[in-house]
Amino acid sequence: MIAFLVRIGEPVAADKQDLDAWVRRYPLLADRPVRRWASEDGRASCHWVSHDEDQLGGVTYTAAAQGAFALFGGRPVRWRNGEADGRDSIDARGYLADPAEWAAELDGRYCVVRADVRAVQVLSDAVGLQPLYRSERDGSVLISNMASLVTPPNAGQGVRPLACLLATGWGMTGEPLAEGVDRIPPGALVTFARDGSHTVKTYGPAYREIFAAKPDYDEAARLMVSLARAFADWPGRPRLLALSGGRDSRVIAAALRRAEVTPSAITVAFSGQMGYPATGDVLLGNRIAGQLGLEHTIRTVGVNAALYSRLPSVLDVLRLTSPGTTALNDIMDIKLEKVHGPLPLMFDGVAGEIARGGFESYLEGDPLRGTTVDEMTDAILGMVVMGNPAPLVNAEAMALLRAWVHEFVSTQVDEGVKLEDVPDALHLHRQATWHGPNVTNREHREDAVSMMLSPKLWPHMLGTPARDRTSGVFHRELLDLLGPELAVFPYQTAAASWIPEQGFQDLSDPIEPILDATRGAVASHSGHAAWAVLDRERVGRLLGTPAQEIRGPARFQLWNLATLFCDAAA
Repeated sequence: MIAFLVRIGEPVAADKQDLDAWVRRYPLLADRPVRRWASEDGRASCHWVSHDEDQLGGVTYTAAAQGAFALFGGRPVRWRNGEADGRDSIDARGYLADPAEWAAELDGRYCVVRADVRAVQVLSDAVGLQPLYRSERDGSVLISNMASLVTPPNAGQGVRPLACLLATGWGMTGEPLAEGVDRIPPGALVTFARDGSHTVKTYGPAYREIFAAKPDYDEAARLMVSLARAFADWPGRPRLLALSGGRDSRVIAAALRRAEVTPSAITVAFSGQMGYPATGDVLLGNRIAGQLGLEHTIRTVGVNAALYSRLPSVLDVLRLTSPGTTALNDIMDIKLEKVHGPLPLMFDGVAGEIARGGFESYLEGDPLRGTTVDEMTDAILGMVVMGNPAPLVNAEAMALLRAWVHEFVSTQVDEGVKLEDVPDALHLHRQATWHGPNVTNREHREDAVSMMLSPKLWPHMLGTPARDRTSGVFHRELLDLLGPELAVFPYQTAAASWIPEQGFQDLSDPIEPILDATRGAVASHSGHAAWAVLDRERVGRLLGTPAQEIRGPARFQLWNLATLFCDAAA
């Protein structure tokens, strides 16, 4: 993990002080020194803090030579002659070269900063998995991978981001919560001159090209294996596999095996799930891990999890690492312990749902339908904002969200995306605005990678009609090619027995302390900016409900309220 602050403009001593203060509040890098690079004229500088290189297999995130400086974050890989390369992409010296030599070849979750005597250049990956943020202060441009480091003092909170978080549980529009902070678009190579003026070059495929492609499942399998091998090629770092036993993690597991990568498998069990901790995911994951010969362990999220037992500390980490639009329920398994020893690489199946109907339908379900832009807008809005119970936001907030969705749908259609494909286009967009910010909050623990987040694979995942996508054709074809024996396991709760010797016992659902904390925080913050978008009567009704009756969508509403109001009370 690396956190950095770039300034373009007159040097200011407060930059180091700001990052020092950030590190003091961020306990997971508390003993690491803040380092600095500055150009000869002093008008370009970078401060950063990171894990020790001993935890990164001897790799350093930065390089400097002859007045130039380069920095990377995340886990990039580089495509060369049709194969993904994972070794050169983690040598920061390679980014000292002109971006024309490497920017178009990168894949994965990454950001890059490059500076020389003329300009500062920053690049966010084409999917938006490693967000970058900018603001202007004291006549300078500030850039960071942590929104909190570029947030102006006493910044207000934007109405539309508040509406997004409270209605949908994620930052649908991509806007940071703090006013005065902008996000650098995914795939944008931004070149800043010394006076702060800038130009933009964008990398990455257009959505219309992805949906218009013809899938080639043999090629998709080859790409998947090449990516698996490249992502794993970071010497000295353990490899983990998030194994739920579902379609996505099975394909990832099969590709890793074909790439001759042997990870340790982990399944997360959440309190409140049926059979906890012997949940369906745990039982099925255990069977599949056994089939593959993988070590299998369980992460439990119960009453003793940090989210429930150390809520103020979790909120502080969220405040430091999130753009303000990450809800607490999306980081339920967060750990607040420092990692000692090598930092793992975590392979997961995030974005596999892109190939099976996205978030708008379950497998074998009906795709969202609409014959006009207005009809599709309403269909999408009805899916991203759950209607039962009624949304916590007021009519004005819903109008803001509808206007944004309408603009998104209209823009996609104008750019050549078929109306039936627009919901999945929104799901591609969601990887940047939901998944990217979420992963930043857990970088202290592991670097997460998913082959299914590669734009190289998206034409093969999405180049079929919407109805075919919801049938799961991509996963069936890939499993048939890479791991047919994994397809025989059922996709529902496994019937295997739980092993008592593992020492777990059933724990009660620990949501009541969160409800109590939220009630207190809401009552003591009558002037919170969120009230501009909230319906007070609905909020009161939710908070007056007994904890054991708050289930399903109402539980998500509670988490969204807790994210904002308990943070204000911390």
